[in-house]
Amino acid sequence: MPRMMRPVAFTTAFLVIARNALVSSTRKYNYRDRWVALRSTLTNTSLEEVDTSSSLALDAGDWHEDNQGEVHCVFTVDCHPFNLWQTELLFYSARQVGQQGPITGIVSGCSEEKKASVLQRHEQLSWPAQFKLHFVKQFNDKTSRWMSKPFGVKSWFHEAGPERDIVAVMDPDFVFLRPLTADLDGASSAMAWEGEVPTRIQKGVVVAQRYGLKIPDPNAQGLFEMPLKSDVGTDFQSRLAYICSGSSTGKTGCSNVTNREMGLYQSTGVPYLAHRDDWAWLADDWAAVMGRLHDHYAGNQLYADMWAWSLANQHRNQRQLVLHSLILTTVSAPQADWERWGPVDALTLDACSNPLEQTLLEKTSAEWPHFIHYCGPLDSFNKYWFDWGATEGQHALERCDEGAESSGLSNLMATVQNRTEEELKKDKEAKFHSLAEQHRARFLGCTMRSFFKAALRNSCGDKPSGSFVSQGDI
Repeated sequence: MPRMMRPVAFTTAFLVIARNALVSSTRKYNYRDRWVALRSTLTNTSLEEVDTSSSLALDAGDWHEDNQGEVHCVFTVDCHPFNLWQTELLFYSARQVGQQGPITGIVSGCSEEKKASVLQRHEQLSWPAQFKLHFVKQFNDKTSRWMSKPFGVKSWFHEAGPERDIVAVMDPDFVFLRPLTADLDGASSAMAWEGEVPTRIQKGVVVAQRYGLKIPDPNAQGLFEMPLKSDVGTDFQSRLAYICSGSSTGKTGCSNVTNREMGLYQSTGVPYLAHRDDWAWLADDWAAVMGRLHDHYAGNQLYADMWAWSLANQHRNQRQLVLHSLILTTVSAPQADWERWGPVDALTLDACSNPLEQTLLEKTSAEWPHFIHYCGPLDSFNKYWFDWGATEGQHALERCDEGAESSGLSNLMATVQNRTEEELKKDKEAKFHSLAEQHRARFLGCTMRSFFKAALRNSCGDKPSGSFVSQGDI
């Protein structure tokens, strides 16, 4: 089950969608320009040096120069180095795949001095004009790192508000594999949906990725329970009513909700997608439920914001359209069974032995999930290599003079071991024990390596850190 596994994760890299033209605030690329720019960045060569003799089968019909996007993507971060480099990496991936529409990073807890430096850095990187930062107060405390997500989204929704009808909430440790739109091409993965499955996000349709908060079982019996403190309500149902509605006697869809209902329709995590009219109540209810769970949940606060989202929907009897197609995050079951691993499993190329764009372009863009969520550690890439625990100073993509002196960058450049099936089975401490899982892990980790290297070169150029990660063929 995800989260730290917030979910086991892996990131992307430069993404695969040469068919989705790269858009910047100053220039628009056609398909061939997009591919040439992609290969140039990945191979650390000039545009003039790129071999353009090979061709790509691009569908010119799916790109429109006047496309302003259907979705406003948002994510929340603290004002610490660990979160700020993830912010830049997310923006970078969005630009590379040609994501259209606004993307807003909601940054909490910055001092005025830090806010000024973050804004200056944001402007220096010349992101597209629709890539924005919105600053809010500190919401997290010593017991929870996740208050800033629902409360940050609520503050942003009321202070700035969405610029599109559809809003998607992501985590900062997301990277784009292909653009996100209001179309739901993975809707067929929804389990036990009653009636016609929606194919687009619209008012009344709340969409999310399945996560293992509760195992989905169409035959599940009994009423749902979760660990709640006994300081409110006289029994579990009255305590759950308080969490969902604010009153132990309040009317709520959480009353007597079944294990089947929660497992099939409310066991979810990011991305969360809904129409702005639904966000008008979702933003408020999510924060309200999170506040009560923060005080009265007896379980692991690591998952409190996810439970708060699910209970806010259940309170309104809003079934979520729970998809298995939006992300990649872990190589192993059961979570991996609810993710779109088919394109990776079918790859004939090894991601650690071949250039990134060659690996990704083996499949068409429509086959990939939209995101990689790299929240968990791999041997080949681990977000905790960079700035974990740091509260101030420059972040990993700013520190251009470290080069080989950086332990994180040295880890990034280390050889990724490719073991035999016999070696995997003998290693009792291995995170996976099959060649199929190793293939997935190598895709995720080495895709992430390439992505991080390219973003670092984009930031540092020929300075020591940029030069260091440019060594080697991959």
